[in-house]
Amino acid sequence: MTAYIAGGMKPAFADNPQILAKVSDAALKLHQIQIQVNFFGFPANYIPPFSWEYLQNTAKYFSQQASQIEQRYIQFKSTAENETLQRTQLDQQADVARQSVVLEQRGVAEAQAGVSLANASLNYATVQRDNATKAKNDFATVRNQLYEYAEQEAWANAASVGKDDEVSLTMTGYSYYNPNGERRSLVVAELERRRTQISQDLEASRLQRDIDAANA
Repeated sequence: MTAYIAGGMKPAFADNPQILAKVSDAALKLHQIQIQVNFFGFPANYIPPFSWEYLQNTAKYFSQQASQIEQRYIQFKSTAENETLQRTQLDQQADVARQSVVLEQRGVAEAQAGVSLANASLNYATVQRDNATKAKNDFATVRNQLYEYAEQEAWANAASVGKDDEVSLTMTGYSYYNPNGERRSLVVAELERRRTQISQDLEASRLQRDIDAANA
């Protein structure tokens, strides 16, 4: 340090710069004392160009301006955050809208599939109705023929018995048919005729119900 001070504050060795800075600052302060200037480097008779009140008002003005700028900055940040939040919400709404479009498209596809299924069901019902109508018409065409064949077959079976089996029959206590002294062959033929008629009536009713169900 002695060599540094003696050399006019010029570093000649690789000394610690922080220590040299403190020594230089102390030498500067001593020099200010010697030439009789204050801490800021002004002489005692120095008169500043601005009064204290002016400087105070100016400081207040800049302080107010700084406060306003700070408030504007805060408002700007708040507005930016709100805009960011709104943008995020809009993005979310856009995502929801896109998903809604996808759902609506799926709904349209399902509705179209439902229409296709309904048309297929309608076609199937139409075919069933047409088939039932055709079956009824076909049965009506041969109904009398089948009835006559069944009656002839019953008569033939009943008439093929021997004379010993051809007896007179009398039945009582029945609700629908009670022969009275009629030959056995005639009773058998009549029973077969009535049974055939009932079967054909039931078949005709069933075919009509199939047609009615297809038209419902």
